[in-house]
Formats: sequence, structure tokens, C-alpha cells
Amino acid sequence: MRIRESMTRRELLAAAAAAIPGLCRAGAGITSPEISEQTSPAEQIWVETPDGNKATAILRRPPGAGKLPVMIFLHGGLTPRPVSSLKQWSLAAPTQCRALAAGYVILAPTFRRRDEDPQSTDALVDCLAMVRYAKKLAGVDPASVVVYGCSGGGSLALEVAGEETLAAIVAEEPAGDLFAGMMNKSTPKSGPLHTPADARPIWVEPKKYYTPELQQFTRAKVRKIRCPILIVHSDQHLINRVNEQILVPELKAASKDVQEFAVPSQPHCFAFWGDHRTEEAAAVFAKVQKYLETRLKTKPKPVDATLVHQVPLRPTAMLTTPGLGDVPAVPGCSVAL
Repeated sequence: MRIRESMTRRELLAAAAAAIPGLCRAGAGITSPEISEQTSPAEQIWVETPDGNKATAILRRPPGAGKLPVMIFLHGGLTPRPVSSLKQWSLAAPTQCRALAAGYVILAPTFRRRDEDPQSTDALVDCLAMVRYAKKLAGVDPASVVVYGCSGGGSLALEVAGEETLAAIVAEEPAGDLFAGMMNKSTPKSGPLHTPADARPIWVEPKKYYTPELQQFTRAKVRKIRCPILIVHSDQHLINRVNEQILVPELKAASKDVQEFAVPSQPHCFAFWGDHRTEEAAAVFAKVQKYLETRLKTKPKPVDATLVHQVPLRPTAMLTTPGLGDVPAVPGCSVAL
């Protein structure tokens, strides 16, 4: 099944205001929820993988008892992120803040590099270990785990969905060139290691690089995906050409449960981070919440409003790893300590 949906700006903002408790306009921006680290500690965790690596992440839980769903956030790019960045994102990135305030356990991992070999499975091994760790957490419903990835993290979300049972995945402008094997060790690179920008020729002419061998490779992975897929995208980044011409048609041909949600004129990973064009990002999170309503066995319960402080946001500068991994240079909300 494939459903494609887009909304006007007015419709987006109305949806966000209706779906996110406590959300309000603040001047030219919009608000993001703060939950103090005393109320919801940012805990660094390590998980040993089957091949002996120690994958790391930051874990935050909403306060209170009872079964909880989990949202795992997979960042973009081909290289790992510092633990300090993981912690800051879990405390301050608006989309992660909204998930926590909505009642999700949030897990923000990093994973091994793929810049020597973009088809290395090391990052996937790390992500699978994190999903399995999350399912075993006390108070977590293992049937209500969602993976939300953008760009290279979106590609990993699709990979994880083929290896592990999930309630759903959200793939924001996923790196379809990585998933389909088109960007690989043989892709010409401008330096000693691959960067996302090396894939630009693939983005421009995806079908030229989608060989019969890679079709078989991709279709074998697509067949293994068992959970619903929400693909979020805009119209500014060339990676969407790969998804439009290759990834989504393959998912559709395999009769996967896939929906697309488009927001025009937004930068890459805008909704994943939520600090750039904040109104549209808030609206996408509202859409994600609605999408997950019927797909989670355990529904999130919003954190008590007395424990949440709504912070006015304004667009901030983005530090861009060329092509696939956009990360905020300055967090979009402060943290009440």
C-alpha cells in the first residue's frame, strides 16, 4: 500500500496545534518542551554487540510508572557523533524533546563509521543491538518500539526494519543510495574517505547506477521489511530523486505498508532536528504522532504539564555535513537544570 500526502502550511500549523499538548505560537516561532535533567536524567548507556563492539547512546525516560513506548533516533551521515552531542540533542533538539514530552522513552545512539566502506554492516549491527537493548528495558513494551532516522539514519532505519520486528519506522529523506547499494566502496571519492557528497552523481541520475545486480540486492532487503513505513520528505535535496525513482517504487512493488508525507521548501533533516523552520517541524511531529496512534500496542501518555516548560523557538543555523547528515550547530531550545 502506498499513500502520498502533502499539506499546506496553514494545514500543517493547525495540525500541530491540535496534536501537541501545550504547543503555542511564540512571536515568529513556536515552542518546544523542556523537561529538566533532574526529572528525566540523560543516561549514557553502552551495549555490547555480537562482534564485540560497545555501542553507545543516551537514554531518557518520561517520569512515572507503567508500560512505555520507545522512539529511537538515528542521526545521519557516515561517521559517529560524540557522546556530548548525543546528550545535547536528547536534552535540547526540539523533535527529541517533543517525543519525550509526548511520553516516549527516547534513545539517541551513534554507530560505527561507514566512510571507508559505505556498505559496511558495522553501523547496522550497532543499531540492531540498540533496538534489542530497548526492548528489554524495564517498563518498556517491546511491541511498541519505533525507529526514526534521517538521511543515513533513515537508510539504517529501513535496514533495521528488515532484521528486527518494530511497531513502525519513520524515514526522513532516507539515503536510498546507501540502502540500494549504489553508494559503495567503488564509488569515486574526493578524498581518502567517502563523504556523502561523493554520491552526488548517483543522486542526479539514479537509474544509471541501479544495475540488475543492485536491483536483486535491494529487493531482497525490501522483502524482509515487515513493519509500516512513513517516509517524510521535502523537495530541496537531490537524495529525494533516488527515493522517488528507486526506493519508493521498490517498496510499492513489494506491497509494503508505506506512506509518504511531503512538506515543501524545507532543508534536509529539518523535521528530525526540529530547530530550523520550527513550525513545519512541529507539524511533522504531530503527523508522526497521528500515524503511530494505530500502530503502537502501548500508546504514549503525555508527561504531566507541570513538569514541562514550553520554550519559544526561532530558526537557528544548521551545520551541514554535505548531502546526507544535517545537524544543528546551536541547539534550538535551552534546558532547565
